[in-house]
Amino acid sequence: RRSSDLLDKMEVKLREMRELAVYAAGRTLALGEAMQVQEWMNILQAEVIAIDKESACEPSLPLPN
Repeated sequence: RRSSDLLDKMEVKLREMRELAVYAAGRTLALGEAMQVQEWMNILQAEVIAIDKESACEPSLPLPN
């Protein structure tokens, strides 16, 4: 169950990253706006990496044959 919760959290963060990327791609951003978008992307990326590391420590169930 915990692994599923971690994957759900990661999915939310990845969705937010995608939304930011689509937002930025569809506009001509001023330098300050572009820097702010990049800062948010960096924060979200760090959170995804942290969730990934946390999930790697979770005991996993054996895969069915």
